[in-house]
Amino acid sequence: MLRKSGFSLIELLVALLLISITLLGTARLQMAAQQQLDRGFYTAQALALIEEASRRIYLNYDQRNAYQVNDLSNLSSVTCNPCSPQELVRLDLSHLSENLHTLFPSANASIRRCENTLCMSVAWFGAGTEHCDQEQDCIERFLL
Repeated sequence: MLRKSGFSLIELLVALLLISITLLGTARLQMAAQQQLDRGFYTAQALALIEEASRRIYLNYDQRNAYQVNDLSNLSSVTCNPCSPQELVRLDLSHLSENLHTLFPSANASIRRCENTLCMSVAWFGAGTEHCDQEQDCIERFLL
């Protein structure tokens, strides 16, 4: 009696199917990890921008209500030397806008009143700043 050894074609196809499913799962896992890594990077950059805004507002505390702006992304450049407190607000917002464009080319940011304090929202990848607590690509923090 002849004894057959080796793999049949069906066994080989099943093995290839299992390997391809495993490789697809691994690729998907790597993609998800990269997205979370990117989100962490953008969140850290947004927090640094919010910290800078908080510092600038604190240094010009008497004009804190003048820092409210709905869209920080399209402010023009301002220069002054020396600056009055009102000019310093425009200069600070101009610097924040430049830093926003440097860190996030397609981002949006706003500074607005939240109850009795100021809040700053930074959104990237087209996310809106209106509902920052519900968006994934957005962060909001209290300034003062």
